[in-house]
Amino acid sequence: MNKFHRLSIAYLFVGVVFVIGGMSLKSALAYSPLIGWILGLASFLTSTYYASKAKKDED
Repeated sequence: MNKFHRLSIAYLFVGVVFVIGGMSLKSALAYSPLIGWILGLASFLTSTYYASKAKKDED
């Protein structure tokens, strides 16, 4: 596993934490689900970028 694989997996986990955190803080902040989903989406897109970069390194 190279560096890009590890980064891809790390960003996947962070994205899941953002989404779950945003949904669980729904009662504390009115816009926390929206913020959690936006940050999660950004994290998932970053993970996709590193996964494609890792795939390119393998070839």
